[in-house]
This record gives sequence, structure tokens and C-alpha cells, in this order.
Amino acid sequence: MVGRETTVAQVMGEVMKDLAFYEESGGGVTFGGGEPFYQPEFLLALLQACKKEELSTAVDTSGAVSTEAIRKAAPLTDLFLYDLKLLDEVRHLSLVGTSPDLILKNLRTLNDMGSRTVVRMPYIPEVNDGLDNLNGLGNLLLSLPNINSVELLPYHSAGVEKYHLLGRGPEVMKTSKPRPKNLQRAKEVLSSYGLDVTIRGYES
Repeated sequence: MVGRETTVAQVMGEVMKDLAFYEESGGGVTFGGGEPFYQPEFLLALLQACKKEELSTAVDTSGAVSTEAIRKAAPLTDLFLYDLKLLDEVRHLSLVGTSPDLILKNLRTLNDMGSRTVVRMPYIPEVNDGLDNLNGLGNLLLSLPNINSVELLPYHSAGVEKYHLLGRGPEVMKTSKPRPKNLQRAKEVLSSYGLDVTIRGYES
């Protein structure tokens, strides 16, 4: 077990130590994980505390969470960083272990509520880099007028050691880093739908 139990007051005590930095940079607080919505009451309490201090807030989520929690968090969250890997039902179930239905429902919920949302797609060669998935994402976001930004997150091997500990090393090692030209092609495909597309953290 890694981590420790804490309280809202203790977390906010750490957050407020960097207040001068937030004021200087225009930044704020990002809640990630893991999945922050797996502790929804704690997350909501932290978001409320941040708003009381007039701090900018962002939540990094997989979207595979309670729609009720999403709705409650939306008015307290300035930016959602929303993970979206695959649109195909069968492949998503096979590779991720769940249906994408709830994830897509919650993305539509954020669109309907007018929440500022950036879709982040882990770009994994031979997994979700095909034109069918890219065009599917483009068409999906065309139907969600309040969501216009996509970040492509190229696959890297930083987590290989964790997979070894889980006994899944051989599967991961078969995956190669994406080629720059393929990343650029993906960006061009998505940009053709009028989306604002950024490639994050690529290392050749």
C-alpha cells in the first residue's frame, strides 16, 4: 500500500503553500490520480475549498465514473482533462475492460453543461492509432460543440516497471513508441474536423 490518509484541511494546507506561485503564474490546482472521482465526496469537498480560496481548479478523469458526481463537480471545476482511448465498443471492452458507454455519456454531460473540457487521447501504435478511431473521435466532437480541444499523449515506456510488478511486462514491451510522422498524421486528421489539436510530451 502506498499513500496515507489525510483530511481536506491538510490537503488545503499544502495547496496554500504555493499560493504565491498560483498568483504569479495564473495556474491552480489539478486533481488527478488514479481516478479522483473514486473518492467523490472528498473531491467535491476539496473543490469547494479551492473555490472558497478563489483558486483555479482542474480535474483529470477517465470519465468511467458516476454521472451524478460529474454533475456535482462541474460547477466547481474550471477545466476537465478527459481521458478517451477508444470508441469501438468491442475493442474498448477487450482492451480497457469496460464499455465506453458511461465515458461517452459523461462527456456529453459536460458538453451539455458547458464545462470547459480537453479530451486527452493516449496515442498507442496498433491500438488506437487507426483512421477509424481518429475519424470516430472527430465525428464525436463535431456533435459536441462545447468541446473543441484534443491533446494527443504519445505512448511511452515510463510505466513498464509497474507492469512487470503486475506480471504484464511482455504485453507492454511489444508496444513501440509512435513515429513522429504518424503523430503528425493523427493531428492533421483531427484538425480537419476543426479541432484544436496539441501533441504533448513526445520524446523521440
